[in-house]
Amino acid sequence: MAFKFGLEQILKYRHGLEERSREELARKKASMEEIARRLSVLRDEREGVHEIWRKQTEREIDLISLRTTYVYLQHLGGKIERKTEEKKKSAEAVDVQRAELKKRWQDRRIMEMLKDRTRAEYREFENRREHKVVDELSLNAFARKRRPDGGVY
Repeated sequence: MAFKFGLEQILKYRHGLEERSREELARKKASMEEIARRLSVLRDEREGVHEIWRKQTEREIDLISLRTTYVYLQHLGGKIERKTEEKKKSAEAVDVQRAELKKRWQDRRIMEMLKDRTRAEYREFENRREHKVVDELSLNAFARKRRPDGGVY
């Protein structure tokens, strides 16, 4: 008789939960990386505008372009702040998802250890049963070889 783990469906379910959790973590990490990339682009743009502003002020001062540049820099600063906050929230979501994945992994691992232990107990039971059958066969063979008067042939 082959080993059959009674909680195999639960193990499969937990494995599926772990996989979904792993996929969700990958999505959240990708989202966080995209936010970080956009934040980097905004910072690079701000540095570029600062450089343009420095060059403008070295040549001549045009109040309208300075005002426009200042307003645009303020706008970029606000966008950078919002993206930084979004990145922080995204990083927290990744950490939460990572903790959830760890818990799912532990749950699945517990079930696998239970399955391994149950399999080992089953093998031990089968070995004892087989040993018992072999002992019985040996005893029967020995009993058949005995002579009726109690001696051995």
